Amino acid sequence: MSTNLEAIKALGVSDVMFNKKRGLEVPDMVKNSWVYKQLTKFRAGIEAGISWLTRVFGLRRCNWSSFHSFKAYTWVSVVSPNLLIIARATLP
Repeated sequence: MSTNLEAIKALGVSDVMFNKKRGLEVPDMVKNSWVYKQLTKFRAGIEAGISWLTRVFGLRRCNWSSFHSFKAYTWVSVVSPNLLIIARATLP
């Protein structure tokens, strides 16, 4: 097993899914292949959401000067899509 996998397992995480297995076996990471497939699908969904945020709402690179303004930039970039989804859902 890799050092990352051993460290995560030592923290008590039972199921882990890495993007690239790199010599790791699926039974070492998760209980069974069904869990591995579910984690793979979850990761794909998260990456699709992040891609949408970067393409549509400009969550790419923050050139603002302080940590406070960085938090504001990130908050606005994440809240804006949620407001759009709510607005679309309330349209007749």
